[in-house]
Amino acid sequence: MAPTPATSKFDMFSSRQPDSDAPKLLLFAPDNGFLPRLTSKLGGRYALSWQDSRDVLPATVAQQGKDWDVLLLDFTSTNIRYSIELAQQLATANPQLVMVAVGTGAPDQGEAVLSAMRAGMQDFIDLDSGPGEVQELLQRVLSRKPAPSAAPVAQDTPAPQQRGKLVLLYGVRAGVGTSTLVGYLGVMSRPATTPSTVADAHADSRLVLDLGYPAADVSLYLGLNGRFHYDEALRNPTRIDATLARTAFAEHPSGVAVLGRAPGELPQAQDPHALIERLRAVYPLVLCDIGGVPVQQMPLTLLQDASEVWLVTDQSIGALVSFNQIHLELGERRLLDDRFKVIVNRYDETAGISSAQIAERFSLPVLATLPDRGRVLRAAASLGTLLPQAGSRDPYLRALDPLASRLGGVGAGAASPLQRLAQRLKKSPA
Repeated sequence: MAPTPATSKFDMFSSRQPDSDAPKLLLFAPDNGFLPRLTSKLGGRYALSWQDSRDVLPATVAQQGKDWDVLLLDFTSTNIRYSIELAQQLATANPQLVMVAVGTGAPDQGEAVLSAMRAGMQDFIDLDSGPGEVQELLQRVLSRKPAPSAAPVAQDTPAPQQRGKLVLLYGVRAGVGTSTLVGYLGVMSRPATTPSTVADAHADSRLVLDLGYPAADVSLYLGLNGRFHYDEALRNPTRIDATLARTAFAEHPSGVAVLGRAPGELPQAQDPHALIERLRAVYPLVLCDIGGVPVQQMPLTLLQDASEVWLVTDQSIGALVSFNQIHLELGERRLLDDRFKVIVNRYDETAGISSAQIAERFSLPVLATLPDRGRVLRAAASLGTLLPQAGSRDPYLRALDPLASRLGGVGAGAASPLQRLAQRLKKSPA
């Protein structure tokens, strides 16, 4: 049975008729209830048809893959399980099919996005998003298809995307307060950008990567328990987009999203570069807690790609010995440069080595010293809360204000490794 054309739907819901050479979209689903809603977002740029999946075998549709450009599957709440089976049968019959899930990205519909990703779908059309976002997503999907022998359909050139800022907070050993610091900075920071600066991002969106030891400490302090974890994102980096992030990542009431390892999960050996790049395309600011991770277990690309690296220590002998070892190993790998700075936590200027001595000993600038407020922070954490920020005069929060402001001006992201090498050569004496 031939697909049912949706021309009448264009007459009713779109001010533009699709051109004769417009890309063809086929909705393969048991009903077409959201077809008018989807059609209204296409702006006449795509020819949309519906095929009742109850009338035609998936293998038959898969064999007709050359008759249309993109196959759409219904991942709205009532059809999720049905479409998971369809996706598996279609992919088996024709692995080259270009399939896109359609559903809603509402917070109570997060299962749809996760199910689509786990079924092998790389893209998800959110029916709650605007026409521009839907058309941009379809344009990206079509741009990934192999060019046909005939002249391809002309597409608007997308604006260049700016990478978000990636800041690593590297605790020199477990227990120096890195995860607490990351949690507060994630809540307090507000990136100074606009949605057009980083693709598909909200103006104040930011992400915390909770990768320190012990696992999931930031999530614990923020009272979050995510269903989607870092290891799954690492295995499927190409499927990470704004819709998945908005619906699958755990989110604090302040707006900061958190993606971390599941409790007890061991670090993955896979290079995270592809995932980090996807996350920086979605979020203007990515804060990464890597406290307590030995340099030998640290993915080099994470350190190389970072915009800034803040080494977190305290004045204890144990922390300073660990700091010295990490400093030596970073130096041996030629990673130390002007991106690296120091934060001294639980600082007491009347006891122990001073911040100036730490800066001199390690030849690194001290970005901030934070007062020892362990009792107050522990009391708040035991209640599952953070220190109140509104009108707060707590010394710890006051000390964090400059750091949060620094994170707010996300700027243009990190220079490339080649650019940093050129900068170092310029500074070297002839």
